[in-house]
Amino acid sequence: MTWPDRHGTQVVQPAVTAPATPVTPGTATTSPPDLTDRGSATADELIAAIDTAVAAAQGRGAECIEVHRGGFLVTVQLADGADVDVVVPSTGAAEVRHQRDDRDRTPSPLLNPDDIHKLVDVAREASAGATLIELSTSDDPGEAFEAVALRADGHQFEISITDAMVATVTDVEDSRD
Repeated sequence: MTWPDRHGTQVVQPAVTAPATPVTPGTATTSPPDLTDRGSATADELIAAIDTAVAAAQGRGAECIEVHRGGFLVTVQLADGADVDVVVPSTGAAEVRHQRDDRDRTPSPLLNPDDIHKLVDVAREASAGATLIELSTSDDPGEAFEAVALRADGHQFEISITDAMVATVTDVEDSRD
C-alpha cells in the first residue's frame, strides 16, 4: 500500500519491519537511505538522529521523527519558524532535503530529548509492543505528543499522548491494502 506522508511524499508500507542499525554521524554513504520501508529504533537512536538532524540544519529542535529501515526523516524547526526535512541515514552524513515556508503559523512545540525515553515506552505499551514508526509533538488541545506504531500484521496505530504521559489509541488502520 502507498499513501502520502505528512509532507505529501508517497510512502510504501511493508507488513513486516526490520531492525535499524545505529546512527553514525559523519561517515560517508554511497547510496541514499531507503525511506520506503520502516524499521525500529531505540530511544537513544531517536535522540542521536534528532541531534544529528538539528545540527545539520542549524535548527532549534525537532518537531517530528519518522523511522525508516535506511535511517530517519526528521522535521527540524529553524530559528525563523520554518521547517526543513532532514534525512539522517543509518550510515553517512545528514542531508537537508525540503524546506517549507510555513512561518505564518505558530511554531510547533519541540521534542524534548528528556521525554523521548518515556514517550517510546508509553507508545509501545499503548500499541501492544508494535514497532514505533513516528513520534511528534502536537499542538492539539489535550494532546502533547503523537506517535504512530505498526504491528507485523499490518495494523497501524495512531496514539495520542498527554503531558502526563497518558496514551490513547486514536486510530487503527489496516495498512496492508
